[in-house]
Amino acid sequence: MKHNTTLRANLVEVLADGQFHSGAKLAEQFGLSRTAIANNIAALQELGLDVFSVKGKGYALSKPLALLSEKAIISRLALPVQPQVSLFPVIHSTNTHLKDNIEHMSQGAIVVAEAQTAGRGRRGRQWVSPFGASLYLSMCWRFQGGYQQIGGLSLFVGDCVLKALRSLNVDGLGVKWPNDIYRHGRKLGGILVEVEGQIGSEVTCIIGIGINVDLPDVAHQIDQPFNDLSDLGIDRNHLCAALITNLHQQMPDFETNGLVNIVESWNQYDVFADREVAIISQDTTLRGMNLGINKQGALQLQTATGIRDIHGGEVSLRGA
Repeated sequence: MKHNTTLRANLVEVLADGQFHSGAKLAEQFGLSRTAIANNIAALQELGLDVFSVKGKGYALSKPLALLSEKAIISRLALPVQPQVSLFPVIHSTNTHLKDNIEHMSQGAIVVAEAQTAGRGRRGRQWVSPFGASLYLSMCWRFQGGYQQIGGLSLFVGDCVLKALRSLNVDGLGVKWPNDIYRHGRKLGGILVEVEGQIGSEVTCIIGIGINVDLPDVAHQIDQPFNDLSDLGIDRNHLCAALITNLHQQMPDFETNGLVNIVESWNQYDVFADREVAIISQDTTLRGMNLGINKQGALQLQTATGIRDIHGGEVSLRGA
């Protein structure tokens, strides 16, 4: 499997120029049969890569692809100390990889991938992760203060993501409680925070971020309106470096102050600010006016019986 992954990554590097490459020349270059090349092309297509074939011309991507580069990402980091960065062509899940290897990961270690075969969103939902179309990034961060220190972390990370996107002149940005990034009223990305540790001791948070950059035709796989950055031509290496830089620069403030310094900013970008919303849990639906988040990260909901503080967990927010 590892050999196949490396082979396909090398095949993508050849195809990334967007030009046609004949099956015969690819077979010669990689020391394979033309049938084996065709099978590997099919596997890349299953990962969401838009490769097409024309008889007599060969294989080509629908458009050139700027691949992620560990060197390019690191060279753009505006940090005094370089974090541990691991880049994979294909991975089951960047979050899962961090969790499985947590004992080898330093504070702020980063895992990035071109594609995920088992990407996850909040509440166990699938995160559609086609090859080279988005940014799939996870970071580990250890908190000495334990569980009581991490309340509202996904909100803080959302604010960091907005700062990174604004530094690249992305317009139309917003956030949706508790973990979604929006652009022009449609979902641009999401955040998934998973926690490893025990009550009363240090905890390690696995912070997963997915940002749609230039999605292929995957509308049938996504259950809500979505957006990407394809109209801006943003280099994913620049985006990745901006995200890592902002996370590393801002996380110490969260360790010390929690959400205190970002509540105003977060509420300013809330796409459902001062709107009627529905909070949906497994068994109930609660409706009211969204008054924004407080310093504990709870959503303040004005209901007919007074203001209710809604905390994250197995709940969803929808427009009423």
